Amino acid sequence: MYTPVNYTDVTAPVDHHVGARFKNIVKDLYIRDFAAHIDEWMEHLTAGQRRMYIAEWVAEAWAILKDDAPFFKSVFQSTGFCNAQDGTENHLIKVGSDILDYNIDDDNSPQECM
Repeated sequence: MYTPVNYTDVTAPVDHHVGARFKNIVKDLYIRDFAAHIDEWMEHLTAGQRRMYIAEWVAEAWAILKDDAPFFKSVFQSTGFCNAQDGTENHLIKVGSDILDYNIDDDNSPQECM
């Protein structure tokens, strides 16, 4: 499948959608841990400890994200990468500001990637 030139950041499901959600989860975990240990972080956190926190946040973020099947389904549908070839799912494609809207089709109907 070919995508429009210079539109990878808008149309690529993994780059634009999954990466953004992943980074937001890591950010939320950072905020959670910083708030819980602010004194320790301001005075005694070593570079090694910071790297360990980052590794833990990445692992925790992936554990949260990997099981969100409806999210992954909506990501590929919203960019048109996993929709019916006959065009019946074209209404699921989101463009412009709608691309940030992660509405998930919760009807649990079986979908197939072609």
